[in-house]
Amino acid sequence: MEIERLQAELEQWLEHRTASDTSNGLYAGRHLSQLGAVTTQVRDAAERLRAICEADAVSSRPIGQVFREYALHDQRLIWVRYAWSYFREKLDQRDDPNLQKTLEAADEVSWACHASFFGEARLERPAPPMPYIEYDYVPSALRTSHVHVLPRRPGVDAGPLKEYFAALPVALLRLPPAVVTAPWALLLIGHEIGHLIAQYFEPDYGPAGFAELVVAQVTQAGADQDRQKKWRAWSQEVFADMCLAIVAGPWSVWAFAPWVMTDGAAMTEDLDRYPAPQTRLQLLEQMAVQAHHGDASAIFDRLAVGRVKDAEVDAVAQLVNRQFSIAGRKLTLAAALGGPTSRQAIPERIGRWAKQLAGGKLPAADVDRTSARDAVVAATRAHFEVADDSAKVSALRGNVEALVSSSREPGTRAGSTEPDFGSLADALFNLPDEALFLADAAHAPSNAQSA
Repeated sequence: MEIERLQAELEQWLEHRTASDTSNGLYAGRHLSQLGAVTTQVRDAAERLRAICEADAVSSRPIGQVFREYALHDQRLIWVRYAWSYFREKLDQRDDPNLQKTLEAADEVSWACHASFFGEARLERPAPPMPYIEYDYVPSALRTSHVHVLPRRPGVDAGPLKEYFAALPVALLRLPPAVVTAPWALLLIGHEIGHLIAQYFEPDYGPAGFAELVVAQVTQAGADQDRQKKWRAWSQEVFADMCLAIVAGPWSVWAFAPWVMTDGAAMTEDLDRYPAPQTRLQLLEQMAVQAHHGDASAIFDRLAVGRVKDAEVDAVAQLVNRQFSIAGRKLTLAAALGGPTSRQAIPERIGRWAKQLAGGKLPAADVDRTSARDAVVAATRAHFEVADDSAKVSALRGNVEALVSSSREPGTRAGSTEPDFGSLADALFNLPDEALFLADAAHAPSNAQSA
């Protein structure tokens, strides 16, 4: 029976993924919540179909009607497999020896950024996001509320699961393939996590309220209505950049430069969702300064990027020191992220690790809540120091993933609250019969938040 085959494959996959999820020979539980969310959905849908089929009085109905009903059930099973495959393909990338170490490190950086916020903010923690390699140029985060998340294949974007995928069982982190050979670029996960935590900030719980704060800041700095409109459109990226600048300091500028820099006049041209590259790099620097890190003068010199006095940038950067209401508590973003204002040992550790990494050594790891995150900050700083020496860059490349993975906080990576998303079984059985055979190659615009 096809349902039984699906169920058997699901259990075999779960067993394999659980057995593969180890650290130093012991179960690590990196994907405990993600596996639970995905397999529960597939199990429930398969069980619903099994129950219907077992209760079906086939002998009392015309054979044509039976064939029609079972054709619909077969089609439902196909879409169940499609939903499962969407997540399975991403987790199974960890079986690829060329990607395994990178994704293990990405899991740890993602956890360190994600869990440090929920721990400091004293909030129930959803399942941590799932990093995977997407053959796209920039990293991006897909929140659990994003609509357009299905694979870019004909017949899927407008298929019957579109409404079900309006709420993902787990958040996703799409990473570009370049992180495999440039693992210090995993630092940009700090920006992507910013997109995922923005909804927890008051007033108005997240992006809308923060946009108004940004507009208020630039208005006081003399921005006209056109500039105010631009800053409102940029505000979600500004928030995510602020998260990165707080934890990475001026090294956020070095991390972002390869992804945003261009040549000529384009450096000063505004984009729809982002400030001009020069403006964005200056904003990262000023946010780092406001977070009590050093400036990025040496980095700007290396990049040959000039800086100009920008009152709007200075005004927006001051939001680093603003207290936000998070679950009824007043916190600066730095405090909520477990940054240097609350953990004075972090800058010293990052500096020490960076020096050792730049010298070709693998530092002795720490194992606490932010250590994996701090390791990739140190790697980015070390890359700045050795970028002109290919041999040293190669040595650094080999040590980064080892340091990040060995810096993992002990324990599993489970969420502390159940995810809130729809039922795959309900989504399929609530559809009109004809929708199960829908094949429309039209593509909707992506809602992913990217770097």
